[in-house]
Amino acid sequence: MAFTDMEDLEEEQEEATPAGRSNRNFWLIFGILGGILVLSLACVLVYALVIRPQQIERANSVAATDVAMATEVAFAMTQTDVAKHIAPTRTPTNTPLPVVATRTSVIQNAEITSTATSVDEAIATRNALLTLAAELTTTPAIPTSTTTLPDSGFADEVGVPGLLGLALVFVVVIFLVRRMRASQA
Repeated sequence: MAFTDMEDLEEEQEEATPAGRSNRNFWLIFGILGGILVLSLACVLVYALVIRPQQIERANSVAATDVAMATEVAFAMTQTDVAKHIAPTRTPTNTPLPVVATRTSVIQNAEITSTATSVDEAIATRNALLTLAAELTTTPAIPTSTTTLPDSGFADEVGVPGLLGLALVFVVVIFLVRRMRASQA
């Protein structure tokens, strides 16, 4: 076969295609790509309007809880420290006895327990509060990247809205080119 035979074959194929044929493959591909674009936009909207606000709310709630716990521990430690420095009263206070006798039932086989706190219990309580405060004040390490990503890409300069606008421009160009080709044929 020579090159001239190939040219004749191409001319025969061009004559064999009808002028009013439909672009079924084009519309099928256009529909698939359009569907993917619509689905991706829907997913972005769901993320932006539903998922991200919930994540922010959870993070704020955790932060508020941490602050409240730290405040409570600090208040308890302050009260414990203030209580150590208060001088006990040296003279007994005058407490009047009840005027009317009250009827109370007697508990059988009750155990007598001491309600006075010893020095060891006070030290144990203080150590427990200090341990709790140390646990609340240490923040977990946040992993960070040791290397930074380069800012040399097209998407870094334009962003997502620019890319979507550019995709829309390309779709319009495709339609215009198809229309121009159809009008020339």
